[in-house]
Amino acid sequence: MPTYNQPSFQDYRSQISIIELALHAGYEWQPKKGKTMPVLYNQAFDDHIVIKNPNDPANQVYFKTGSYSDRGTLINFISNRLTSCFSQYNNPNRTPAQCINDVLKDYLGIVPEQKQTVKKLENFIHTSYKEASNEKEFSLEHYKLSQLPAKNYLTQERHILPDLLTSAQFSGTVATQRVYFDEGKPVSLAGNEQPPNGERVLENIAFPYIPGDGEAINGLELRTSTFKSHAVGSDRRNGVWISNANETPTERLVVGESAIDLLSFRQLELSTGLHPQTDSRYASIGGSLSLDNLTTLERFMNKSTQLVFGFDNDDKGARYALTALTALSKDSLALTQASQQGYVALQVSSPTLQRVFSALIEEHNQTMKTYMPETAGELSADIKKNMFHWRGDTKVPTLEIPINTAILNTVNNHLIQHGQFSRSVAIARPRGKDFNEDLKAEQLRQVKRPILIINQEKGQVVGRFASEEAARLYIEKDLPKKALPVGTELQIVKAGPNQLRPIPLGEVRLTPAGIEKNFAENFKTQANRQRLEPNLGNEQRI
Repeated sequence: MPTYNQPSFQDYRSQISIIELALHAGYEWQPKKGKTMPVLYNQAFDDHIVIKNPNDPANQVYFKTGSYSDRGTLINFISNRLTSCFSQYNNPNRTPAQCINDVLKDYLGIVPEQKQTVKKLENFIHTSYKEASNEKEFSLEHYKLSQLPAKNYLTQERHILPDLLTSAQFSGTVATQRVYFDEGKPVSLAGNEQPPNGERVLENIAFPYIPGDGEAINGLELRTSTFKSHAVGSDRRNGVWISNANETPTERLVVGESAIDLLSFRQLELSTGLHPQTDSRYASIGGSLSLDNLTTLERFMNKSTQLVFGFDNDDKGARYALTALTALSKDSLALTQASQQGYVALQVSSPTLQRVFSALIEEHNQTMKTYMPETAGELSADIKKNMFHWRGDTKVPTLEIPINTAILNTVNNHLIQHGQFSRSVAIARPRGKDFNEDLKAEQLRQVKRPILIINQEKGQVVGRFASEEAARLYIEKDLPKKALPVGTELQIVKAGPNQLRPIPLGEVRLTPAGIEKNFAENFKTQANRQRLEPNLGNEQRI
């Protein structure tokens, strides 16, 4: 029998690019999605991938958007898709390496005429990104940043208070970029510089990004009410916007999707009195999450810093949190390709977490059976889409989770509670879609009910009141009925939508002997001024 040398994976990589094989497997190029790296999308499996080194087929690597584990070379690309677009090659009687080899060998065996369409599109993609690679690198001098004026987009439309922007935590982290347009192209203006022919001047809010390794600013996020972009050449993967950047690591670092979210989060903490301490930093990843972002954030933390995920309360934010928790897990968690569209798949090696999620699935399924009638047809199919389950065709137990905000949040909560991580982690979830939406809602509440009783230790608002007298009556009559543990300390404050820090009015402490009160003089005076409040109308009760 004749012998021959089977091509190695390295030999295949020199002959086949990821772009070429992906296009053949049903992925489509999305030219508007990536400016410096091509984005390909497989609609059948809801799979977005980004290609690095698009102009060097032999050295191309890829990563799946929103995933840390699904990335690597051509071989990783195939291996991670043996249950999806390459499932016809997933033979249980052959090893994974043999299955990968079958995919590559079969593609090389296709006659050249059948490859022409793929090769033409691949060459066009190469040409496009050769041109993109010639773009200028990021240059801070080009944008001529100036000091933020007192009235700006953040203060006028996003309800961020000027005192927060000029505070020690955020001073120097927000600037203005002034531009006018000359024949359709933006031209930056310095300071009070005026355009030559009286053209209209636009002011963008600029959030500088830094890499955290002592290097200079490596990018800008630019915002107005109608415009959101990143400066040309900004290194979003290796830079973050961050507060009090020059300080030593703090007790916690809160990371969110945008600088506006983080400013809003901090203002909420201060204006309600729930977290007046300056023991935290606030960092934005600029609307996308990658392993490089987490590596950059590590430069601003030490081993004891708690990492708090403050992502949006939507599907994307919940997936970001799951991706980050997976990357930081010590339980060998891994995100892999789901077997069906609309799901994410989580490999769970830990027996402890397997038991936790099995119990959660049973509870969830029982709840669905209890509260949902027996259904069939399309409605039954829709209900099953909101059920998560263990896959039955994997060596490593794999949890398939529907892309549903509430269910993903539940999974994340259980991971936080029962999982093990390389550092302390927590989730701060907005009540609305994001923290700026929460901030606006809180300011409306403070107009109607400015007196707050808060529990700083729990980060909770215990009660809201329209007047100091109403707060005093609550403390006298209703608070003793609450099942609060002995030792609980509550603060009384007066908040307002236009003040960064509330006015302290006193505190109460629950002791074995009853409620111990320590009221400020102004609260005592006001409380004794009027013993009874008139009946409140519906509008005042909001």
